[in-house]
Amino acid sequence: MKTLKLLLAIGIFGLLGACATQPKDVSKLDAKINEVTSGDFGQFMYHESLAEQNLDEARKIRQWMNDDHYWNINLEEHAIAAADRALLHRQEAEASLTRWHDRCSRHPDYCIEEQLLSVAYFATGSAKAKTIKQEAIDSIIKLASIHHMLEIEVIGYTDTVGSASSNMKLAKRRAHSINHMLRKQGINSHIVIKQISFGEVGGPDNTADQNNRRVDILVRRYQPFPN
Repeated sequence: MKTLKLLLAIGIFGLLGACATQPKDVSKLDAKINEVTSGDFGQFMYHESLAEQNLDEARKIRQWMNDDHYWNINLEEHAIAAADRALLHRQEAEASLTRWHDRCSRHPDYCIEEQLLSVAYFATGSAKAKTIKQEAIDSIIKLASIHHMLEIEVIGYTDTVGSASSNMKLAKRRAHSINHMLRKQGINSHIVIKQISFGEVGGPDNTADQNNRRVDILVRRYQPFPN
């Protein structure tokens, strides 16, 4: 019996030893995390994420209060603290983004990729698109969904039929219609869209030209600047 108890004790001790926590090497994981958050652009992403998390927490509590759920002063103070943290992280994100953008402005060939697409054509005097290149629109929307650092310029043109002043107004309405379409089809509010009225493309007066009655979109994608 003593021998059996001894063997059982040895077995249990061995099993516990096998289940003991083994030393973990997290250096590779830490290196990857640091790689994502390094530099001004990485810090922008890091602080933006934390700002969103804390803002969601504050909004959730605010919704409980709005729905007359149980709450107390401590819960309200917790929400205010979360909102304060969100504001601090937002300010850090803005500062990091400004530093990164300033560096990229000094090195545009490295940091910026541009693509110009003709996306819509119009009938004479009309601001309602006659033909839309949906494939180009879809590619821009997809790009906007995966790139936070994106600027879009919507540029309206006309041919030379009519006066220059009326054509400038027409170009503005055309650009506005495509701008509205982009937002309606899914371009998020954080994406910067600039609306530009180029007006008449040029050429002889009173010359109808379908190729000039159009809207182009210039997509400017910023690349992370190396450390």
